[in-house]
Amino acid sequence: MRKLEGLKPEKVFRYFEDICAIPRGSGNEEAVSRYCMDFAEKRGLTAYRDESNNVIITKESSKGYENAPGVILQGHLDMVCEKNADCTTDFTKDGINVLVDGDFVRADGTTLGGVDGIAVAMMLAILDDDSLSHPRLECVFTTEEETGLYGAEALDTSRLKGRRLINIDSEKEGIFTVSCAGGMECDCVLPAAWQEADGCFYEIWVDGLHGGHSGSDIHKERANSNILMGRLLCMLDEVVEFRLAELAGGLMDNAIPRSTRALLCVSSEETDKLEEKLQEIDSVYKREYASADPDITVRFQKSGESRQSPHSEERVSSSVPASQCAKRRSSEQHGHSRSGTDLSESGNSEAGGAGSHADFQRPKLCGIGKGGAGKKAAPYDRIPGRNLCAKRRLSRLGIPAGVISAGCHGVYI
Repeated sequence: MRKLEGLKPEKVFRYFEDICAIPRGSGNEEAVSRYCMDFAEKRGLTAYRDESNNVIITKESSKGYENAPGVILQGHLDMVCEKNADCTTDFTKDGINVLVDGDFVRADGTTLGGVDGIAVAMMLAILDDDSLSHPRLECVFTTEEETGLYGAEALDTSRLKGRRLINIDSEKEGIFTVSCAGGMECDCVLPAAWQEADGCFYEIWVDGLHGGHSGSDIHKERANSNILMGRLLCMLDEVVEFRLAELAGGLMDNAIPRSTRALLCVSSEETDKLEEKLQEIDSVYKREYASADPDITVRFQKSGESRQSPHSEERVSSSVPASQCAKRRSSEQHGHSRSGTDLSESGNSEAGGAGSHADFQRPKLCGIGKGGAGKKAAPYDRIPGRNLCAKRRLSRLGIPAGVISAGCHGVYI
């Protein structure tokens, strides 16, 4: 039995449930694209698919509307793929487990993909309904929208005859929006030299956050785990000497980060002081976000027994001594840190995966931040948005004093 059976409009929810069963993360739309092509073929509709898996399905006008201007309907096939830490869904091969929760359709442990799966379902339902009166319809299904509108960019628009386009990717039904939103992706490259470090390694997480869409949920004052990890590191820097080995947070460019992980090395003499400060920060965050993010938590543990290089193309794992306070070393290499998805590639931020146990040296960079070209960057006295003093010892974090990576998705220090 279908889980969404009986919901109205029936055809819309039937097609929505169908496409939810098909893996369709950004860049993995081949199967759902083929589903749309098969749909058109079964109904004798003209259809076209390009190398980017964009699909255009055309339905000629109904009787009496032959001379009416054609209309283009457009939505995107891909979805944002995020899941809870304990969820076993493999987005590359598994569909979404949908369920009805009162008046809402939800997903079990994952994002639902309603953006923009409901648009795909609506267009298929319209194309499948011969009782509707309509002009010539061109339904455009684009790909990789969530990661940069790449499908729309690759689409050969010369194939389209219509001059009126309705994009079905808004927030509320019955509301027509005439506007344009823009986005920017920023890569920050920091040359880093790995060094030998002695001490106790601690994995620290800021997680339990609601997260959400960086556009439609940004006004809800929810916490950003990357920003809070930056604050946490600065507050720790006030009381303990530590070396930063890893920093990972966020999964998608357009999702508010829900979990961020850091790996620190401290001397065995300062472990009590570190743990006491982390407990204090946990209490501070819980008070600040008691309403907007009541499940927020700062948790920590002494590092596990695996290591890997977060800056190589391939992950390398090997065993390390079980001793929590062991000397660890990795070879010198250059690496890069990137906001959003790539940060999580250095370790599973949701599950707290381990990475190489090493230390960042201060990169030899100048002219970044307040300093201007050719000048030494000056330290920021305050971090915007919070009354948090930033010390000049930020060099131990591997970032020149005064360099702040701002924004919803990146590490913010």
